[in-house]
Amino acid sequence: FKILVGYFYFSGLDAIYEGLKQNQSIKLKVLVGLDVDRGSYGLYEYGLEGNLSPEDRFNAFLNSLKTVFNSKEFDTKEFEEKAKFFLEMIESGRLEIKKTKNPNHAKLYIMKLKDNVIRPSMFIVGSSNLTRSGLVEREEFNVEISDFGVDKAEKYFDDLWKDALKITENPEIKVKIIKVIKEETPLAQITPYQAYVFSLKHYIDTFYTDKPLEKAKLILEDKGYKVYRYQIDAVSQALQIINDHNGVIIADVVGLGKSIIASTLAFVLGEKGIVISPPGLIENWEEYLEDFGLNRLGWKAYSIGKLEDILQTVNKDPEIKVVIVDEAHRFRNEATRSYDLLSKITKGKKVILLTATPFNNRPSDVFSLIKLFQIPKKSTLTLDGKAAYRFKDYENEFSKLVYIKTNYKKKKELAKKYYKEIFGYETIDLKEVERRLKKLSKEIKNFIQPVMIRRNRLDLKKNPIYSKEIKDLPKVEDPIEVFYELNKKQSEFYDKVITKYFG
Repeated sequence: FKILVGYFYFSGLDAIYEGLKQNQSIKLKVLVGLDVDRGSYGLYEYGLEGNLSPEDRFNAFLNSLKTVFNSKEFDTKEFEEKAKFFLEMIESGRLEIKKTKNPNHAKLYIMKLKDNVIRPSMFIVGSSNLTRSGLVEREEFNVEISDFGVDKAEKYFDDLWKDALKITENPEIKVKIIKVIKEETPLAQITPYQAYVFSLKHYIDTFYTDKPLEKAKLILEDKGYKVYRYQIDAVSQALQIINDHNGVIIADVVGLGKSIIASTLAFVLGEKGIVISPPGLIENWEEYLEDFGLNRLGWKAYSIGKLEDILQTVNKDPEIKVVIVDEAHRFRNEATRSYDLLSKITKGKKVILLTATPFNNRPSDVFSLIKLFQIPKKSTLTLDGKAAYRFKDYENEFSKLVYIKTNYKKKKELAKKYYKEIFGYETIDLKEVERRLKKLSKEIKNFIQPVMIRRNRLDLKKNPIYSKEIKDLPKVEDPIEVFYELNKKQSEFYDKVITKYFG
């Protein structure tokens, strides 16, 4: 089986997996003529830029393999089984891959038909690349020819194959490819002992203590704060998160002391920084800065309405290393001037974001916050560094599910189309939509967990140590609705407070 195509994605092999599995005698020779788009999940990505060395081109190829195997699209048990199968094909020599010497956009499939006297061979030419969309999903036009021209088509392929750049045929390169897939992707075989050691290290790293943290406890006691273990543990965890990811989102529910956790964390970090908060909370923060001795390190609290002034201050003072942002959910919209200013303020800094509502409307809300301390295409949240692609998938699926839920009666056709894309059939079941939304929400929560600390009172109650502490916390009762009519003067004062201090 000889294949010449412009583009080769893993999804193309996936589309013919069953046929290859059932016929173990089939041998594939794949000749790729062009580059795979950098933003796509492709098995083959080989630099065509003239200024790249052979080594750089090969490293680009290896990075594309990591992208494929670490992508959300292929994070399934089914894919793992198929990937192992194709890996075995490469190891055994059943699958050979080469890159044409010059760019080539042809689509040519040549087949030898075993035990077929009438048609011993045939070839197909047309528009289909070796991708799932080219073979299965998209409308393409191809012509099957067997009565003439097979020899010429095969000679054309063989001539290109002879001069092509070797990929899997080069023993050294082949070993490196197999090593990368087996050791640097989720296909890596991890022993129970390795899993145990990794989990133990992560647990210890998360809850380590040191002298600055012990000193912080003394400051808390000296200033009249009650020392809660759940807060101290949050500080330890946040320290490790900042060390690993350059920032942390502290998203405990209201009343668990996010400001105290952040102040203690700033003290332990021991570096100069700033606090950015709503105007109505500035006085509170000035008290925290004084209580924790942060003002002696040069810390100051600024209003979120002064972002341009803050940016000038930060640019003039390289000693500022830490930024605390209170009520950070206000900056979930990247299309605003305030978000642009804040992103410039936090660039290169250790960032501590405080919010009780990190996920307001859609997945992009929380990703906007993460991007204040993470470079999307170099994110430490994924093995391939491409968290942006993961969130793009989340946002796309979330938008379609919400559209189905809200428009299944008014705009049935598009709702059915989206439903079929996600579930595989058109009959809309809103219970399935709700289940999928919950599953997606859980998946996003698990994905961002490495950079977020979020607990509620129920979580603390389940912990045998913390449960004893929360008895001292104010009890949150259900709200009681009370109607109170403001007179004109009171109403004007209320509007002034809301717009000036909390707007």
